[in-house]
Amino acid sequence: MPAPLAPPTTLPPAAPVLPSALQASSQQKFALSQARLRRGWLELALLSLHGSLAEGLDGYLLLYQQLAVPLASADPTRLPDVLNRLTQHPALPLAAEDAERLYLLDDVYTRLIHGEAVVLSVESVFGWMQVASRVLTRYGVVVATPESLPRIAPEATRPAPHPISGGASTPLNAPPRWLVPTLLAALIILLATGILLGIPTSAPPSLSSRPTASNTDLPSIANLPGMDGLQAGQVAYVRADAGDLVGLQRRPGAAASAEVRLNLASDTAVQVIAGPVIADQQGWWQVRVFNQDGWLRGTALEVR
Repeated sequence: MPAPLAPPTTLPPAAPVLPSALQASSQQKFALSQARLRRGWLELALLSLHGSLAEGLDGYLLLYQQLAVPLASADPTRLPDVLNRLTQHPALPLAAEDAERLYLLDDVYTRLIHGEAVVLSVESVFGWMQVASRVLTRYGVVVATPESLPRIAPEATRPAPHPISGGASTPLNAPPRWLVPTLLAALIILLATGILLGIPTSAPPSLSSRPTASNTDLPSIANLPGMDGLQAGQVAYVRADAGDLVGLQRRPGAAASAEVRLNLASDTAVQVIAGPVIADQQGWWQVRVFNQDGWLRGTALEVR
């Protein structure tokens, strides 16, 4: 009888975790947390927010600290390890006030996943979400910062059915039944009054006949490289074909290529804050990333 095979002494190496994948997952979980908060699912919103923080901050450390193993994605209860590393960051330290609030969030998260009774409020989850959006954007994960407390219908604070198990749901902020007929009646009265008084219902010919600018009237600089598809206020990404690392310059132009604040890998998200400036026959844009402002050539950026 042949002897049984001995188990392998070593495990095969795990697939590498890309920082860009962690950052993209962080953005998705942050958006999911916002959607759950609007529905009044406070516990689920907190779980998504914690996952967004863990993966987003871990992606930054994995990209710029050359960590061998991602901390938070390997064990989501180790967010304090990531916060400790960031508070001691030599160039971009995490603010002590923000760190304390995120430590508290992690404490509530830990008690929640262990089945302890946790009382949450919309205000507390919303406050953590504001801190998380500020911290994530500081470390390269650009998310939409919530500006005002969401309006939640009273029905939304009741225990909602699990998304998998189904069940009826109540629409948020449903208008009263009498509102639509009343608005229609008021609109009909206004139209009838306008007809009787002879008020014109269309724009004067002088307005509609004004010449509009055609494509041939646009300045020629619009056809230069690095101009198409970009504008201030957008979130853009470093193109995969822009090279291994793209330098964030202090000034636009190839002459300032040695004045680099930091180097950006492909798929890094940046906030476009100003531009364009024409230099070397191409467009340059001022961007903000990792709490640093600088200039990138438009040919190295894309909007997704």
